[in-house]
Amino acid sequence: MVKSQVINSSEIVFILSCPGQKEQKNGRPASGKTGDNLEYLLSKLVSLGFFKNGTAKNNVTIINSSENVYSGKDNSEPKSDEVLEDGNINRIIKQLSGVESIKYIFCCGDVASLLLSMLFFKYHKSDVKIYRIKHLSARGIMHYKKNVVMTTTERLDELAKDINKMKTSSNIIIHLNT
Repeated sequence: MVKSQVINSSEIVFILSCPGQKEQKNGRPASGKTGDNLEYLLSKLVSLGFFKNGTAKNNVTIINSSENVYSGKDNSEPKSDEVLEDGNINRIIKQLSGVESIKYIFCCGDVASLLLSMLFFKYHKSDVKIYRIKHLSARGIMHYKKNVVMTTTERLDELAKDINKMKTSSNIIIHLNT
């Protein structure tokens, strides 16, 4: 089991699907290529002025939709019933309740996006923006704007620009999953 990284003063929450072997080895909720892509995306958002005072990876809350470690080709993500199980939802709500200054929640991938209804219910009367984006793994990010030939870095650059454009949207939930 890999614990989430909950920082009570963070404005940004990333909800990922689950930890894998690299996360388990490093004891962090995002490591390997997913962690690298997350770090790069955050740096691009800072350079675009998305965050008022800038940010750093150590000031971002990272929660996995499941704390159980998944790895392997046939067992790489939790099933929806595990993610939506009452005890797991309560764990996520408790972790989110420990974050006092949330402004942006990023649900990364289909598994994390199972939580959109719960997040909408919890935050619909606040100024929190909830983004649904592709999973930040190497495979996941290659599906962002998949009909355009780009490198992973170029896709992350485009995703950062699209996130920044939607910052002023009046929508609570913003889908950037194409």
